[in-house]
Amino acid sequence: WGKDQPRIKCATPERVRSLKVTSDGVFCVGGTVSGRLLLWEMASGLLLRSWEAHFRSITALCFTQDDAFLLTGGEDSHIHVWSLGDLADVTKPPSVSPEARHTWADHTLP
Repeated sequence: WGKDQPRIKCATPERVRSLKVTSDGVFCVGGTVSGRLLLWEMASGLLLRSWEAHFRSITALCFTQDDAFLLTGGEDSHIHVWSLGDLADVTKPPSVSPEARHTWADHTLP
């Protein structure tokens, strides 16, 4: 029919509000309306990890220039920094939630 067709389709457990792909196209991260982060391997479409990262909807995702870290922001007013190496570590059981490397919270304007 001359139309591009998706190679892989994957269902998400809930509505994804934000989505970001690493600059090398290896990983994709989605932030959901309930505060859950989802990490996929792009080549296979495999969901590698899913965990509660924020208390409310995730509204912002950003990788550092070298893709070493993922920054997430949400309606809970928290900003978390995650190590992509830790998130993509397949030796850790998927049931173990990753810990943020750093969190900014309770911030106010001067």
